[in-house]
Amino acid sequence: MKTENGSLSGRSSNIQTLIAGDVCIPFLAAAIPAGIFRLMGFIAMGFHKPGMEPPIWIIVSMLALQVFGMISMAIVILVRFDHGSRKLMLLMDGQPHAWRKYTLFLSIASLFLFDLLSNISAAFAGAEFLLAGAAFAFIAYIAFNRLAFAGTGRPQQPSIS
Repeated sequence: MKTENGSLSGRSSNIQTLIAGDVCIPFLAAAIPAGIFRLMGFIAMGFHKPGMEPPIWIIVSMLALQVFGMISMAIVILVRFDHGSRKLMLLMDGQPHAWRKYTLFLSIASLFLFDLLSNISAAFAGAEFLLAGAAFAFIAYIAFNRLAFAGTGRPQQPSIS
């Protein structure tokens, strides 16, 4: 559906918001460093034998990826929380209900749990089963985020800054 100025609105805009801000940014912030870290683990696989030491560049690269992954997701979490809080205040005339604040908090906590589980599953051999929990946490993040803004007429928009 198009508005008078030709822009998309309504359901299509909600889906674009969900895909862009709520799904892609947090997922990529967690998945890219964890995936590269896992690939680096395959490179270092033969170095677990006694007397074999991995090159220092592998160790430094893996450490840098873990730090980068934690920092990038921390920034995403803080930006999502700040933007969500401001949006709730605007949509609810400065007085959001306590359940909306709590639901937004649960959304951010679920996003943090997703990052934690995905990083642990990438870092430790045999911890791949944690990806099921990470997937559940990511779905919970999206559901709680949608619930926090339910009935306001507009979902949370992704932050550009």
